[in-house]
Amino acid sequence: MMGVLSIKIIITGAVQGVGFRPFVYKIAQQFDLLGEVYNDSVGVVIIVQCTQTQFDKLLLSLNNDAPELSRIIDISIVDNYQDDKVYKDFSISKSRKGKASAVVLPDACICNDCIDDITDKNNRRYGYAFTNCTNCGPRFSIIKEIPYDRKSTSMSVFTMCKQCEKEYQNPIDRRFHAQPNACAECGPKLQLTDALGKHVVTKNIVEKTASLLKQGKIVAIKGIGGFHLACLASIESAVVALRERKHRKHKPFALMARDVSMVKQYCLVSDQEEYLLTDRASPIVLLTKANDLLSKQIAPKQKSLGFMLPYSPLHYLLLQELGESLVLTSGNQSHNPQIIDNQSALNELGKIADYFLLHDRDIVNRVDDSVVRHVAGDLRVIRRARGYAPTSLPFPKGFEECAGLLAVGAELKNTFCLLTESQAIVSQHIGDLKTLESYQDFQDNINLYQQLYETEVKHLACDLHPD
Repeated sequence: MMGVLSIKIIITGAVQGVGFRPFVYKIAQQFDLLGEVYNDSVGVVIIVQCTQTQFDKLLLSLNNDAPELSRIIDISIVDNYQDDKVYKDFSISKSRKGKASAVVLPDACICNDCIDDITDKNNRRYGYAFTNCTNCGPRFSIIKEIPYDRKSTSMSVFTMCKQCEKEYQNPIDRRFHAQPNACAECGPKLQLTDALGKHVVTKNIVEKTASLLKQGKIVAIKGIGGFHLACLASIESAVVALRERKHRKHKPFALMARDVSMVKQYCLVSDQEEYLLTDRASPIVLLTKANDLLSKQIAPKQKSLGFMLPYSPLHYLLLQELGESLVLTSGNQSHNPQIIDNQSALNELGKIADYFLLHDRDIVNRVDDSVVRHVAGDLRVIRRARGYAPTSLPFPKGFEECAGLLAVGAELKNTFCLLTESQAIVSQHIGDLKTLESYQDFQDNINLYQQLYETEVKHLACDLHPD
């Protein structure tokens, strides 16, 4: 057929787990393209047979209309691609492995569409605490290896029901190839226990948890990247008890509010700070106090408070039920890493928490809450973690020989950076390496990054501190 081109397009960047393949599929249907699209360890690969006009339209859409969570680093084009396949349509093919340079995406807070789902009584996901789609939900916290597919995540143990499978296979559905897709019938489940691990029998776990918090109880909550210890910010005795039980005398507690209007009851919030609060990363934003309505025990002798908004469906449902702000602090013993599994939480936090809000979706990778501040007209990241990490910084050509260099970071407030052939990967916040457990977590994360990015450490960059 005269005028038909055979082209291979390789797209690198944050293009896995964001609905990029479904996006390409829809373009292909729109422009009557033949070929296939698939994930590999580099990113997204498109094989297309089309006319020059069709190809120009495809390229324009790739550059201008890519999914919201995606970030394209490079589009490489191989003209006159020799392919023995004869394509009769366009399809999404199985992922393939190769030399890794794909970007592992940070976790993203719940999107407005999923909020509509969990608050609509006529929706089958009404009140479901693990609702997500290609535009939101867990990414880094559940991934074991790349390419990013369900079988490579902690969602692999949950088999999709017929309705979820139908959504997953439907090109016009926003859950088309959404890897963590699930519902109450087939997905992760909540459970509520006391401090001894005994199940609390209740019809609605979120409502019961809210009731316990309103009674002044401390609840350990399993989030996306680890456990938090929670109590109501309005109950002074609960805040004091949390400080005493955790042996945290003065360090400020973070807060979670239902929405920005609730934050504004206690803090001054500029337009830029409101943008940070509602950003997809959903970080803790340090804000200037507007008054002293909240307990002084939350942030003793501080002029600012750290607020975040609900970033998961579970947190959103809980805050809707509570109708007031929640204290949320990292679920761990002092100087140890944040706890990520249920049994460890019961063992280590049983003398701090009165109750435990658990679930059965494993957290593969520990990731704490990010902390940011708006200073002098710009964003200042104080703790780079959930929503921001891992951070990929692409290299120009010429840095290939730097692959395998590991910058180990500092002993306090540790993060590290691993260089691959094409990018520098900045880790999530690891924390202070004061204990054996923290140092082991540091080593485990280095091993994880080597595995994810198929890059073996060959050189170390460190300071001359004797430790």
